[in-house]
Amino acid sequence: MEVIVMTPEQLAALVEKAAADGAEFGANKAFARQVEDDRLLNKKQAAKFLGVTVSTLDKWRGEGIIQWGLKGNAIRFKKSDLLTFDPELPPRY
Repeated sequence: MEVIVMTPEQLAALVEKAAADGAEFGANKAFARQVEDDRLLNKKQAAKFLGVTVSTLDKWRGEGIIQWGLKGNAIRFKKSDLLTFDPELPPRY
């Protein structure tokens, strides 16, 4: 076992640095989560994420129930939109 001796000022500086590092880590984690939430999913990935079939997803898309877009000629869904999607609610776009 090792004993570390420091002044109250050194301890305060150490705690302050640890808190700042923790806040920075939290901010980076939140940014990473935001980037992850903004990923574009294809139809198969979106259907799996929502726990429905691709046919159901296509039906919702055709009825204007779910928000989607094109990237080139490929149909894509923003994961952040799917996180808040509720098929019982009217479309918000």
